[in-house]
Amino acid sequence: MNKLSFGIQAAYHIKSIFSEARTLYSSKAQKNKIFQFLHCWIKMRNYPKFESLGGAEEEEGDGSGKGQTPDLAQANQEKRPIGRKPAKQRLRTGGDEGPYKEAIKELILDKKEEKKLKGERWEEERKIKEERWKETRMIHQQKISLGKKNLMWEQEQRIMFCDLSTMDSDKKNYVLAMRHKLQHQSWLP
Repeated sequence: MNKLSFGIQAAYHIKSIFSEARTLYSSKAQKNKIFQFLHCWIKMRNYPKFESLGGAEEEEGDGSGKGQTPDLAQANQEKRPIGRKPAKQRLRTGGDEGPYKEAIKELILDKKEEKKLKGERWEEERKIKEERWKETRMIHQQKISLGKKNLMWEQEQRIMFCDLSTMDSDKKNYVLAMRHKLQHQSWLP
């Protein structure tokens, strides 16, 4: 008995589907036309697009016609993205900057700050290098002057402590003159 009642319920359900499709079509189309796409309606009736059509009819219930169902074109128009021309126009005028432009502006500001800091660091490093170069040059000059003094000292030592007994008269006179000169230089301030 259950199987029989289930079959009757299924048949009743199919009849209700057909009648629903016919009433929906008759409310939308001209009165003298027959609904030719019943086989399509059976397959497509559960898709969201067509459920909203059927649901709107059931909610309204009076079947008065076209003006009471929500216009799908208007609903989709709100979700639809803007076209190329309006997007280009918006870019030209600078309207609707969005998160990407803000991120790019922040990135540009960060780069400018980084460049400024880099310039300051470069300037500091240049000053430090210049100071080091001055110190190095001064140390080098001191080394040169010490080297000259050491060379002079060695020459003075040779002149002062050389053996005159083995030298000929010209060399002896030269060494004596140099000793005399060195003795007078050391006493002068």
